Amino acid sequence: MSHAQIEQFYGRVKNDPALFNKLTEGTQTPDQFIDKAVALGAATGFTFTRTEADTWVKGQIEAKANGELSDLQLEGVAARGVAEPVPARQRFKDRSMNIHGKHLIIAAYVLAAGIPVFAGDQELRTTVSIDDKSPSLEQVETALFPRQLDAQKKECAQLEQVGLRCQSVLPKSSLDSIQVTFARGSAKLTAEGKEFLDIVGKALQKREGTWTSLAIEGHTDASGSPEVNRKLSQARADAARQYLQTAYKLKNIDTVGRGSGHLRDDANPTAEVNRRIEFVPNW
Repeated sequence: MSHAQIEQFYGRVKNDPALFNKLTEGTQTPDQFIDKAVALGAATGFTFTRTEADTWVKGQIEAKANGELSDLQLEGVAARGVAEPVPARQRFKDRSMNIHGKHLIIAAYVLAAGIPVFAGDQELRTTVSIDDKSPSLEQVETALFPRQLDAQKKECAQLEQVGLRCQSVLPKSSLDSIQVTFARGSAKLTAEGKEFLDIVGKALQKREGTWTSLAIEGHTDASGSPEVNRKLSQARADAARQYLQTAYKLKNIDTVGRGSGHLRDDANPTAEVNRRIEFVPNW
């Protein structure tokens, strides 16, 4: 079996961006990945069959699943849109992997070949909603910086140390709360909203060394026109930013007006809970 030829080919792929793009661009299934590898291998002077390539790659996946990667690291790679309740380690080891999702297989093949894993076009997000009127500082801090995601980020940092990249497949965290709501047509913060922002400000101060920037997203209900709603949602996000910057001296805060495109309560599009803001830290 031409293992040496395959390994030399993948070694070249890792160091040749143009070849890497040819191998991965438009690749949607495991069969496409293997077919492209065989064709590009032949075109660049490497001789191996489709069966040999498939067997070699699956062997690499199994070896990594057995020893080199932890469950959290495998889950991080598996996060590319795969929602099956099958443990990541088993998904990686299973030789009939097509049943577990094509996105995972592509990520697995790329990882097994030692090629950096890049994020897809769609942003992944883990949103925690806090609707308690008096949440604790710990509740807000954990919502902004979930412990499980924190652990995954640390695992991904370890992957980077050995030449792999998985941080881009991890979801962003966000805090959504109905405690910062607004009167219809208004961007004025309520007393309750300011109390909640005080807790958010303290949590951000406490974790100031963790996050690099913060996006505040404003939302409206569906009662206005798209353009009016966009401007109003932007004004609401700006009001929250101004409060946090003034009261807690926080920097690197961006704002985004989402309009009525992300309703909290779809069944009641004009409800107060839709007129809110969301916090998305980058960390």
